[in-house]
Amino acid sequence: MVLAGGAFVLPLAVLWNASDTYVLPKLLVARALVLLLAALWLMRGAVERRLVIRRTPLDIALLIFVASAAISTVFAINRNLALFGGYDRYEGFLTISLYAALYWLTVQCLESEHSARLLIRTLLMSGYAAAVFAIAQSLLASAHGIPSGESAFDFAGVARAQGTMGNANLLATFLAMLLPIAFDKLVTTASWWLRAAWLNVLVVMSVALLLTFGRAAIVAAALAMVMVGLRRLRPWRKPRRLIGPMLALIIAGGLLVIPAQGGLALGRSILDRFGSIADPTAGSNATRIHVWHDSLRLIAARPLVGFGPDTFGLVYPRFETGDWTPGYRIDKAHADTLQVAATQGALGLASYLALMLSAVIMFWRARGAETIALFAGWLAYQVVTQVNFSWLPAAAPFWLFLGAAAVLCLERRPRVHQLAVDRWRGAAAVLAAGAALALLGPAVIRPYQAEADFSAGLEAELHGDSTTSLALVQEARRLSADNPAYADEAGTLLIRAGSIGEARHAFKEAIELGSEDPAAYRSLAIIDQLTGRQSEAAWAARAMRASP
Repeated sequence: MVLAGGAFVLPLAVLWNASDTYVLPKLLVARALVLLLAALWLMRGAVERRLVIRRTPLDIALLIFVASAAISTVFAINRNLALFGGYDRYEGFLTISLYAALYWLTVQCLESEHSARLLIRTLLMSGYAAAVFAIAQSLLASAHGIPSGESAFDFAGVARAQGTMGNANLLATFLAMLLPIAFDKLVTTASWWLRAAWLNVLVVMSVALLLTFGRAAIVAAALAMVMVGLRRLRPWRKPRRLIGPMLALIIAGGLLVIPAQGGLALGRSILDRFGSIADPTAGSNATRIHVWHDSLRLIAARPLVGFGPDTFGLVYPRFETGDWTPGYRIDKAHADTLQVAATQGALGLASYLALMLSAVIMFWRARGAETIALFAGWLAYQVVTQVNFSWLPAAAPFWLFLGAAAVLCLERRPRVHQLAVDRWRGAAAVLAAGAALALLGPAVIRPYQAEADFSAGLEAELHGDSTTSLALVQEARRLSADNPAYADEAGTLLIRAGSIGEARHAFKEAIELGSEDPAAYRSLAIIDQLTGRQSEAAWAARAMRASP
């Protein structure tokens, strides 16, 4: 129940009283889920006098990948950033370890193939709920008027569906992973009312995917569903089975063409988005190509261990050959393979490729009809991340999905080891479970309170209450001393309060913690110049020019 409940809540978690509305709540849910699952697994072992350990073909490759992230963290250009990750990204070593723990504990806590299928259905229900919310958000926002250009939030007059993910590409990645599973359920269900239910799920999630305007995700999901269709329907044996899918495609095409002819924005915008795939020199296509080219130079500068997890945004400006996203900083390579190579070096890249190869081998050895749908979902996710990047809102559900898929792939050849638990081992297991529960405070409750105080401080600042704002931001800074964004904001508020010395200390702390905000360097340079620290001011000015 804990695992299923966490899987359902994870993609939907939002915090309306937080500045980071979408990413942090999912991080906190994932952390809470890992700690609760670990405690339950240990307690069950103590009660049953045996620890059941299920092994999968991914375990060793995943362990090596986490180890490579640890090595790159030790040698990182900024260890704090590599350990915790940037604000609203959180893709540091701790989160990489979190993904591995989500996968491993999912495998350990799924007691049977039935529970694994239940987890997959739970993710589908969560995806359906996210899709419904995203469709409503897109249509309501579009009704209020949207610019006709291309951005992360809209395209050609239509608001991109983001839903509870807060990012259209993240929602697209999540839905692309789930759609082949929903299609598989549709074509294999015998009951007519269940077919109607799965058709509803498939249509709603497909519409939401189209409204994200995520080209890679749409193409990946379509190819994944073709894979499922070829395996399940086998149209070369019974061509009449193609009638239904062909009618669906004709109807879908008509729904797109008719609005385009009628002058409505939705159909025309979707068709324009597909047309943009063919032009690599325009829009986000061109941006990606430029970033990939610059990323190769960045990787060559530190090829063995990389610059450290989630430090790409800190070092990329040194290698950037143009202002590819005016007004926005680039903190990801927009290709997961390049991202790993840049942050974890050749060691990380080799373990990353080994991990993917291990997954392919696992699916290949299973080769069941159900496994094809699972592999299609896994492949769709990988295709999308290779032109985007791994990010927690979509990545955390993926590792839950992969854990359930591993259990189903090993259905016929389970690898189970049992460790006898005597009195002393039982006591150690109980103590470890208690420690896992105790970590809920610093790992979940404390970061939530810090973010709530920070957001309340920003709200007070908007209302002109600078005293309350400073007190709240300083409290957030105390609760989460590793967060450069809190120290940066504290410095700004301290300047307004006239505490120049404290402001200087806050900006220095923000920079030491890995702040990617050029305003922190600029403010520090001005303060040092005004207070006669000319050499320090020159350093901050040079660092500012090299910052995002």
